[in-house]
Amino acid sequence: MAGQQRDYPKPLKWFQIGPCFRYEKPQRGRVREFYQFNADILGEGSPAADAELIALSIDVMRELGFQPGEFIVRLSDREAWQSFCRENGVSDEQLDAFLQVVDKIERDPDEKLRERLAPFKLDLETIREFIASADASRSGNLATVLADLETRGLAGFAEIDLSIVRGLAYYTGVVFEVFDAGKSLRSLAGGGRYDSLISIITDGSTDLPATGYAMGDCVIAELIKDTAQALLHFHASTQRQSTFYVSLIIPDDSIPPHATTPGPTLMPLA
Repeated sequence: MAGQQRDYPKPLKWFQIGPCFRYEKPQRGRVREFYQFNADILGEGSPAADAELIALSIDVMRELGFQPGEFIVRLSDREAWQSFCRENGVSDEQLDAFLQVVDKIERDPDEKLRERLAPFKLDLETIREFIASADASRSGNLATVLADLETRGLAGFAEIDLSIVRGLAYYTGVVFEVFDAGKSLRSLAGGGRYDSLISIITDGSTDLPATGYAMGDCVIAELIKDTAQALLHFHASTQRQSTFYVSLIIPDDSIPPHATTPGPTLMPLA
């Protein structure tokens, strides 16, 4: 995509569903082979693109049969944490290591968190106070995202929660995760802005702002089983006969004609 981006108008919007693999101890909601839905917007640096993907994540949950109050999108902004670090003496070089600690703040015991915070000369109470006091005033990006969701009638599905930072270092701005309302499972989906990643993986030859999110099938399947309305919706949808078409767009005249010959008829989902 990065190598051919000049051939397409911006922003580029794409999605993909396919198998993924990871070395993992199998457990509820986490296995070694799974399917994942990915959606990304490339070439748009505005928080409006982040809001569009967050709205998509909400619409996907609703299409799966979940009702208001059964799930929540927790929003955060790494830029807010960058400001916090500058104000509290955490250097840019320490930022990624510091955010790794914040990422574990709901999972690790307090003793371990305090030990990991020691190199930054920050106490756990200061971190938790910052998280608890968070609102849209902490981040212009989040204010824009919430206003966009309000216009779409979706603001009730989201809340600011700065404990969400996403563990991967390539995230640069707005990040979010989708959880069941009771927080009985790990995150159902998540993503955020990664404005520097394309430049990194192309050795600087392509520099595009980007944002994206992903949802695996394992955790959401567990929540569907646990949620009566969503389970009914799932069973009803599998009984309907569905017809769909697959289109190939290949902007390359060198592709041989047989490569685009229609294949066998696709069977309905059942």
